[in-house]
Amino acid sequence: MYNVMLINGSWSVTRFVNQEPLHSLEGAFLHLQRWKGDYKKLAYSAKGMPRLNGRSALKLSRFGFGVYPLAYDDELGAKTVFIDKQLGPKVDTAKWGPEGREIVQQTDGMRQRVKAGLEKMSETGAEELKEVLVKYLILLFKTAFMSRGISLTEAELGFKWSDAFETEKFGHVDDWTFERASVLFSLAATYAFTATHRDRATAEGIKDAAADFQKAAGVLGLLHGEMREAPWKGSPDLSLDTLDTLRKLMLAQAMKCFYEKARDENKSASLMAKMAADCAALYQDVSSCMAQAKAAGRPIGAMPKDWLDVVEWNRLLFDGVQQYYLSAVHLEKFEYGIQLSRLTYATNKCGEAVNATVNANPLMRKQFLDAYELCRSAHERAKKDNDLLYNESVPNFAMLPKPERLPKLLVKPTLPDAFTDPTTFVEPQSLPTTPVVSREPTPVAVLPPVAAMSAASLGDPPPPSFEEAEALGVEQLVAMGFTRHEAAAALSKHGGSVRAAANELLNSATDGP
Repeated sequence: MYNVMLINGSWSVTRFVNQEPLHSLEGAFLHLQRWKGDYKKLAYSAKGMPRLNGRSALKLSRFGFGVYPLAYDDELGAKTVFIDKQLGPKVDTAKWGPEGREIVQQTDGMRQRVKAGLEKMSETGAEELKEVLVKYLILLFKTAFMSRGISLTEAELGFKWSDAFETEKFGHVDDWTFERASVLFSLAATYAFTATHRDRATAEGIKDAAADFQKAAGVLGLLHGEMREAPWKGSPDLSLDTLDTLRKLMLAQAMKCFYEKARDENKSASLMAKMAADCAALYQDVSSCMAQAKAAGRPIGAMPKDWLDVVEWNRLLFDGVQQYYLSAVHLEKFEYGIQLSRLTYATNKCGEAVNATVNANPLMRKQFLDAYELCRSAHERAKKDNDLLYNESVPNFAMLPKPERLPKLLVKPTLPDAFTDPTTFVEPQSLPTTPVVSREPTPVAVLPPVAAMSAASLGDPPPPSFEEAEALGVEQLVAMGFTRHEAAAALSKHGGSVRAAANELLNSATDGP
């Protein structure tokens, strides 16, 4: 393990031994926290189960972006179907039919699939989990729509989630929007997980990672907007402060992917300087948000130290790297003194990043060591050339212009296709209502008898059969509000006369109770 130190203005690398590396975050994240717990009825009498005013709750731990020990508790078993048990009997089957109850049961089943996916989190499993989470959100939307007017508190159905950063803290809300918010948070975290596990040694892997980070940012942005209207108070991980900072962090990670792709393709120093400047600005923005929140004691300050460290490491890295590439632009213009000034700053900043990552995962730390070595060797050559050949004065770095950024940022929040498809979140269709027959006499339009309707003239098609005419009469009476059975019986009684049948049906309706 290496540590960089500055001695008398020159950099050296010192080896440190007997230091155990910490399992820090990869990129911006390492592993996502799994949901722990299962559907819990808090009034259940099983040993060890808590009580909360006799209310029931679905106890889960929000799928977060941090690194936490797994503490899964499954006292009721994976087969529990709790939403259907508490809510299913209250769904109006007269309005929604048997399909309504089926949707509630499907919601329970999909929730179990989500849980199973989180319990077996892997690179391949995470791809499937994205689809499962979206399917659950769709079913959740339909179940909530059919449950309008039903008090979840009275149904003894609530949602209990632990905070993604402080897992010992729980929020309990009897509101569908709380469940949706927690699932959206987990969906964003899943995209971040797959992004950090892409093979960024390949162009395709970098492209996919950038897309995943931008989708994570998009979902977090969507959640941020919904939280503004939430009728309940958000926990620290769902605070507007936290969500906005995470969104910015996802964009910074996505921009880093584009930078890596351009670097591997040996793009020009001028372009690389601008892309590195964008990365530096994005990480600086995230770092400032975190520092301000921590100083003010706002919710984002509850983020694990690992998060703060990773953001700081990347801020230092790109603060230096942007100057490294810009120094190459000065070299092309034969501006040797300015080149050396920028390389000195670049080497110092990348050295600070290496020092800061002394306890990081060795594989992760390699990128910082590589960047430092690149700057150090370039600085050594530039200083030697200027001392022996050019003898240009080296300007004060603080007086140099800041690096230019790209005219337009390459990254932006995007959403998974399901959220932009207008057919995804569609309200379930209720059964058609039975027409109410008016008890007041209604003027009857003069309807021609069946015989007159079927009278044929020269050149006309042959008249309809008696069965066809009777069927037509039934449809006319049904359109007036009578049942098909009543219409058929009345027509049969009056020899197919629609008017006679209609008069009888209306008279019987007005004579009713």
